[in-house]
Amino acid sequence: MQKQNSADNPRKATFSRLITVVVGIVTLAVFWTGIVFLRNDVFKDYYNPARHSIVEQDPDTLEVYAWKDAQGRVYTRESASVRLFPYGITALILVVMGLAASLQSALTQACETLLAGKTEAAPGRVARNATLTFVGGRKTDSPSTAGES
Repeated sequence: MQKQNSADNPRKATFSRLITVVVGIVTLAVFWTGIVFLRNDVFKDYYNPARHSIVEQDPDTLEVYAWKDAQGRVYTRESASVRLFPYGITALILVVMGLAASLQSALTQACETLLAGKTEAAPGRVARNATLTFVGGRKTDSPSTAGES
């Protein structure tokens, strides 16, 4: 079976663009939610102005060198959980990319199946306007016409 180019079927191309936009928006939302989750629940020592107070800061660049939490623990960029935050983001990116690719593939396959079902009868099914006739002991499909008995 030869695969059709999306330019051959404008309806398929439209659905493909729509699926891409939907998957892109969902991916961005999941990524943003994942970053917030990592920052607030996994890497709690990462600097958060709502939970930490600044201990040491560069007066010119305003870069924060050290901060402390409500229990008085002081953290720096060399702290273990702070140092591992970029790796957590990298893992999140890879997971989100895998999920987005799977979602794109599943939606595209579902769209192709839906469009193929509307244009022609699915394999193993009889078209709506067909009638079954028995010729010589074998069942054959033939399109019915109005006025035929």
